[in-house]
Amino acid sequence: MRLFNAQNPPRVAEYVSAIEETLKHPIHANNVEKYQELLRLNYQSAGRCLSRRELSAHFRYAKHAPANLLYGHLAKEIAVKLGFEQIGESRPDWWKVLATREASSEGFAWNLRPQVAAALEMLGLVDPQMDGGMLPDLDIAADQTFGTEGRMRLRIHLSRERNAAIVRAKKESAESLACEVCGFDSMRMYGEDYCEAHHLAAFSELKADTHSVTTSLDDLAIVCANCHRILHRTNPPRTLDQLRAMIETASDDSVRLG
Repeated sequence: MRLFNAQNPPRVAEYVSAIEETLKHPIHANNVEKYQELLRLNYQSAGRCLSRRELSAHFRYAKHAPANLLYGHLAKEIAVKLGFEQIGESRPDWWKVLATREASSEGFAWNLRPQVAAALEMLGLVDPQMDGGMLPDLDIAADQTFGTEGRMRLRIHLSRERNAAIVRAKKESAESLACEVCGFDSMRMYGEDYCEAHHLAAFSELKADTHSVTTSLDDLAIVCANCHRILHRTNPPRTLDQLRAMIETASDDSVRLG
């Protein structure tokens, strides 16, 4: 019997084989689509951390028990394929083969193991652009709360802003790299070109269940780092016009105070 060691989980290659075999020959055949969706959801959730409340809401379960059961069934099937006969002493803890436990404001949460995430990428079951482990480097307001759909929309939004190829094309096609909000010009100030790209689509226009991203140059705006962070300080992000109005108001107030 193989013993599970949480500190030394199976290798990525082992997870690849076990997950692939589970999805091809599942014990609970009716759950295959849900298994795939669960793995994708866990991978895409912020920090790759999925709460049972979010999982229940995603599948429209009235209670958390079915969500726990679904996660447990999937984890057990993968664990058996990995050669484990039991995980946990007092009670089965099959979920540990896929995740670690995470404290969450939404209750119990599964934090996907990096080996599992890597296996999902190798199997082509997830889009690396939507990796929840790729935490936003923007100063997202700490007091914002996102439901599952909101987090997916934020991830889609940020992944579009980070698409290196289209951001590079946007910069190459722009007449100026000066900020479209405040007019800051990095070349003029520092003698070096620098700017960031901000996606203009409203969150309401982004489909949270999409797994492909299509962006045109017109969807992106050239902004400075400061304006980009202020745009993202609200949920949904402010529009360029709203931020321009804020700058104008602050400028008027400064003149009056002066």
